[in-house]
Amino acid sequence: MKNQVKKTSGLAFSRHFTREGVSPYDQFEYDLRSSVIRNPGGDVVLK
Repeated sequence: MKNQVKKTSGLAFSRHFTREGVSPYDQFEYDLRSSVIRNPGGDVVLK
């Protein structure tokens, strides 16, 4: 048997913004940031 093609059902999507064999997460440079949410009284609600 040569070059068997596996037929699957479902939707097929063409690639537009990513490259074959490269993780989408590796295509961008990330910065580490921090954030603090305070209530109107100034107390930290979420860190």
